[in-house]
Amino acid sequence: MCCEETRSQAGSNKDRVKLLKEREEDTEVAVASLNAELHKNMSKIAKAEAAAAAKAAVVARTKSIRERERRMEEEYLPTLAQILGGGEKGKGLFGERKKERGWGKVVNKKQPIVPLVWKMFSRRKGSSTTPGLDSSLFSSAHVFLN
Repeated sequence: MCCEETRSQAGSNKDRVKLLKEREEDTEVAVASLNAELHKNMSKIAKAEAAAAAKAAVVARTKSIRERERRMEEEYLPTLAQILGGGEKGKGLFGERKKERGWGKVVNKKQPIVPLVWKMFSRRKGSSTTPGLDSSLFSSAHVFLN
């Protein structure tokens, strides 16, 4: 009788082991599918976080650009006329200023560049660049040659 009991218990234990192995396989499949779903959802969350971070960076960059533009508007920058004016009161780039009669408006005396350059490089008729015998120094009657 003892042998028959042990044989029946061994048979029932084999059935239990088979059932447990089947359950273990089903559990492994369920864990694998849950793991795959978890990774899929984690990648979706990472993409959403990256998009939110990019949006926050754009907002921060836009704020910094607006702040820089606001500071530039508040900052005093001289105009080209003020820069060329030289900063001295009463003097400009082209010489002394004179006051116009009537309105008290200050106007620059301006001479165009071309006549200034023309005066530097032009020669008068009859004059030469080097003093010669016919220059005014040697043509006077007061020079005595010995």
